[in-house]
Amino acid sequence: MQQQTGATNARRNTPPAGAMAFAAHAARAGKAGA
Repeated sequence: MQQQTGATNARRNTPPAGAMAFAAHAARAGKAGA
């Protein structure tokens, strides 16, 4: 839940490229955490 909210806020505040990079990083962190 927190990751989804953070990603949504990041997309709103950051440009498309930044959002994509943030999403990729979040996915990596999620996989590593899991």
